[in-house]
Amino acid sequence: MAIQAQLYSDNIGFPVCNSYDYNGGNGNDGFNSFHFGPQWKQLQFQEQLQNHEIDEFIKSQDERLRLLLQEQRNQQVSTMVKKLESKASFLEEEITKAKNRTMELQILMNKLEMENQTWQRVAQENEAMVVSLNNMLQQLQQQLDNGVDDAGSCCEETEENRGFGVVERTMMVCKCCDSRNSCVLFLPCRHLCTCKDCAAFLDCCPVCRTVKKATIEALVS
Repeated sequence: MAIQAQLYSDNIGFPVCNSYDYNGGNGNDGFNSFHFGPQWKQLQFQEQLQNHEIDEFIKSQDERLRLLLQEQRNQQVSTMVKKLESKASFLEEEITKAKNRTMELQILMNKLEMENQTWQRVAQENEAMVVSLNNMLQQLQQQLDNGVDDAGSCCEETEENRGFGVVERTMMVCKCCDSRNSCVLFLPCRHLCTCKDCAAFLDCCPVCRTVKKATIEALVS
């Protein structure tokens, strides 16, 4: 206690214990002088100043920590946003590619549909042409059969029969070489007018000059 009193005496600047009477004089004057003297006010001011400095330091540290956490949070958010943007860009590119592939497939389907319709029309035309050619060949065969029957039934050849035979042979002779029988049917004009050997060198029908698209060999007996 004596050491503490001496320390207080050194710090405050007035005597303690026997050197000062707290109860002398008017009773509480010594106690009031101890508590409300200039030294005590200076201590209070220093304490307040230190508390203020401590508060400011704590506030600054809190602000620094808050800024640090906010910066880290912003960095994390920025990283997540970049990842999401990259993923969104990738998905957008994939969607664009899928749309382009869909358009290409649609165009290809339309093209195939048009080609299918064209081939169906060509097939129908060819089928009709084949039917017509079969009918024509049947008619020619019937005419030839009728001519053979008429020739066999007559014992003597008349002038009319001889003229018909000459005309028939003239019609069946190749229009190019005039020596072999006509056995090739030109399409699309359907003229039976050349032999097989001459038809190979012709680009058009020798009768009507229609461009040759195809030929059919007619087996005429």
